[in-house]
Amino acid sequence: MTLESFMIIVRLQMLVFAIGALISFKNYKAKDLYIKILGFALVCSVIGDFSGDALRALKINPNYASSVYRLVSFPLITLIYFYALGRKNRMIFLIVNVCFFIFG
Repeated sequence: MTLESFMIIVRLQMLVFAIGALISFKNYKAKDLYIKILGFALVCSVIGDFSGDALRALKINPNYASSVYRLVSFPLITLIYFYALGRKNRMIFLIVNVCFFIFG
């Protein structure tokens, strides 16, 4: 895989995530909570990708964008699991998120 083909795949991934985010926010009030949270996670992914490109263009280390994305998306994903498991064990999910923020 060449660098050019890799960059094309990355751009397609950003486009697909942006389309998924737009679909999840269409008719927002009628959507389930899972879809809304997933839409926010997709928006965070697109913003993280674009900000990484912007930081690279400004000659700044682009790893900051991916670190912030991980810190923002992890609670969103655990929130999906929290609601999928019937809103039980709230303290376990809180402890997992706090540990991720401390050690991540």
